Amino acid sequence: MSTLRIEPIARHLDERGELLKLLPRAVPGEIYLVKAVAGASRGHHVHQHCGEWFALLSGQGLLRAICPETQAIQDVELQGVRVYVPAGWPHAIFNTGEDPLWVLAMADKPYDPSDSEPHPVPAP
Repeated sequence: MSTLRIEPIARHLDERGELLKLLPRAVPGEIYLVKAVAGASRGHHVHQHCGEWFALLSGQGLLRAICPETQAIQDVELQGVRVYVPAGWPHAIFNTGEDPLWVLAMADKPYDPSDSEPHPVPAP
């Protein structure tokens, strides 16, 4: 059974500010910048052959994924972590704050439109 992978993001602070290591290794697929306005969600789809990494850039957000084997819902607050959603897991990103949400989405394979199917993910 495949599972979500949740990893802390390496954070380096100094007097100038901070550096976040969002992508510690190369991703062979494509990289997207996803924006959701306050109260909005993005995604609501499933990829049968492609997994995706997600990392928060700014705002407040929650990633909700549905286990394909048990239909259990897993919620992950995106602050300070990166999340891997394996192929076959329906998922969506919800803006839970007042400001725009910006999330980096990184596919582990090149985009194939036939691999993405709409799938409703209930709101948190």
